[in-house]
Amino acid sequence: MNVDGSDLIQIRTENSAKSGLHWIADGRLVYVSRNCAYIVDVQIEQPEEIVCFNANESLEGFRVSPNGKLVAISIQRTLNVLPFDLDTLKKVETRFSLLSLRENCFYNQYAFRDVLWSKDSTQLAAHVVDTELVSSDQIFLLSINIPNCATVGPVRIDRIPGSHIDFDSESTKRISSFDWDGDHLFLLNDSIRNDGFGNLYLYDSKTREGVKINPIDGICCYRDARWSPDGSYIFFAFQRSDSAEIQFYYFPFSDWEDSNGWTPIPIPDLLFTTPREKPQPALRPAR
Repeated sequence: MNVDGSDLIQIRTENSAKSGLHWIADGRLVYVSRNCAYIVDVQIEQPEEIVCFNANESLEGFRVSPNGKLVAISIQRTLNVLPFDLDTLKKVETRFSLLSLRENCFYNQYAFRDVLWSKDSTQLAAHVVDTELVSSDQIFLLSINIPNCATVGPVRIDRIPGSHIDFDSESTKRISSFDWDGDHLFLLNDSIRNDGFGNLYLYDSKTREGVKINPIDGICCYRDARWSPDGSYIFFAFQRSDSAEIQFYYFPFSDWEDSNGWTPIPIPDLLFTTPREKPQPALRPAR
């Protein structure tokens, strides 16, 4: 759909959960469903299977780099970074098949869930289960050396929230969604209600400072906040703590401290059927 809510088109109709939706360099969409990764041309609305793994191997992340040359695959809490080659990936059947590929960079230093790429494809923001902090969710900012990955592991540059952000509740240690502008700004939310809606936080890896922002009148709850491709706008799903309605907002990031006059994006009433929906938007670069 357009960012004003117009021209909404449903491109998939099969009833299966989908995650990791993102646009890639050639204007197609990539997503994960039923332990497989798919690519789809929105013009013809026909998905093509990229790779499928065994049912007992949990595929939690499949992210193509901004330049379209690499893919980061989070499988069974390990991370594999390799060339994004459809012919090669179609032959992969298990996570052990990945290990046999000559150009695969294999990382198991952390319990990886999902990753996002930096703009220059040299760093990763990895959503991990951090066993050092009582199995809490963390985002590790990692520098990776692909040409020398056999001997040089990922270098951790930062840990988010780490000691930079204090979530409201000690019992809330889950990060239900996060986004990165590919440079130094992060958006993330904890989980307070309805399987993933919570407070919205902003973190700057340059200053090592984090703050709870909650743009709508300072109240909860948010999820799936996304930076626009140029980093000037943010998009998020909002649900008041006393309501089951899910709303979309899209506004200039520079205005986040002043929500006067903001109105939600008009969307059909039946778009979300339960208060526990996970919208996970993907914003397309302007053409």
